[in-house]
Amino acid sequence: MMENNGEQTGRPGDGLFPGNAESGGNFTGRLQERREAGDASGVHREENDADLLSTADDPSEGRWRMDKNLCFTFTDAACEKISGGFKTEDFIGRTLLEFLTPEGIEHLWRINNARVKKEGRGVRTDVIEYELQMMRKDGTYFWAGIRSRPQRDARGDVVGYSGTMRDISVYKRQEAERLRLEDLLQKEQKMAAVGKLAGRVAQELNDILAGALGHSEILLAEHDSAGSAWAAHVEKIIGSGKRAEAIIFDLLLMTRKDAESRRPVDVNGLFSGCREGNAFQVIGKRCPEVSVHLDLEPSLRSVEGGARQLERSLMNLLMLSCENAGPGGAVSVATRTVYFGVPAGDDDRLWEGEYVAVSLADNGQGMADEDIRHIFEPFYAMKAMQKGFSGLELTVAREVIRDHNGFIDVSGRVGCGTTFTVYLPVARRDTRDICRMMPQTSWTAGLSTIN
Repeated sequence: MMENNGEQTGRPGDGLFPGNAESGGNFTGRLQERREAGDASGVHREENDADLLSTADDPSEGRWRMDKNLCFTFTDAACEKISGGFKTEDFIGRTLLEFLTPEGIEHLWRINNARVKKEGRGVRTDVIEYELQMMRKDGTYFWAGIRSRPQRDARGDVVGYSGTMRDISVYKRQEAERLRLEDLLQKEQKMAAVGKLAGRVAQELNDILAGALGHSEILLAEHDSAGSAWAAHVEKIIGSGKRAEAIIFDLLLMTRKDAESRRPVDVNGLFSGCREGNAFQVIGKRCPEVSVHLDLEPSLRSVEGGARQLERSLMNLLMLSCENAGPGGAVSVATRTVYFGVPAGDDDRLWEGEYVAVSLADNGQGMADEDIRHIFEPFYAMKAMQKGFSGLELTVAREVIRDHNGFIDVSGRVGCGTTFTVYLPVARRDTRDICRMMPQTSWTAGLSTIN
């Protein structure tokens, strides 16, 4: 809440227009009426005369008066507009508290109580500014910015209050949004710092792990004990080390998303060429009996991004799809160019425009709704579904795709397979004229032959 301390901080002209908004006559006549009324009531009018002379008409600012019990004694036409229809007769005789939320009542009580205590100590208070939620005629609430100044009698004692009110709802919404964005920025900066630290730790662990794996492999090679319990233990050590290596690799990929330069990437080429890379070999070993069918759009646009990051993310999705399909199953990979006029899916960060859509659909047993809700959480697929290798494959895929201003969706149900769909914005530059594309119709993950 914004407020000042109320101790002689206002300007002499920051008061209330004291007369009725509909009364005629000139300033001099109204001043004389005010002086006569003040003499009759014993209210000191010197300050309010200055207020009257310095106050300009402003339809966005309502003017009011209250007695010392906070009961309205006057409101002008602007108050009716600001309050959504409360006329002067609706205000007169009612306290300000009747128009406030419980939180507003408590806040106003604190402000007014502090003012009364200061006056009791002989401290002459002046203008106080505060913000309260007030009720409109239709029962809804708006944020009111209120300026309040005490009215005094000839002895200087407070006999009431006068002031102004404005509708500051738009300002409060903007302020709330600013605070939200500042909080988001602080969280992002904190996450960036944590990510940087995690990257350094992961790099150090990777160096240590490389030595452990290397010596384990040397031990296995130097001792011809194939099939022995000793060799089995060493192989388990190597297997666990390779999984730890994969986790570290995925951590490094997430913490170094900005390290790789962005350029046009041929998504079709990532799939049609993956059979020649390590990713295909890994998929072939883990899912030797799964067929992968490619349906690649020949005129597919390129996307802007890091080729290594995108390849790793898409191959992670392909790996999980193959595991979902199971022995004898099949995975269909399709690419298309689509256009979004409005945000799609659950991610409202997608802008209008063209996107490359990549779908990976398997004919496996599908996923339960509970698994779909948590599938992108770190290590969930491995612990709850016994899928994946490092446990971070899907988390990495989602973060990388988001970092490329894209979106990833997963759909399916038990008994009907699962489909992952990735949307990536097309590149401003295109590689179709400088890259030869070699779309394939199908291949089997566990075989070296390609149809």
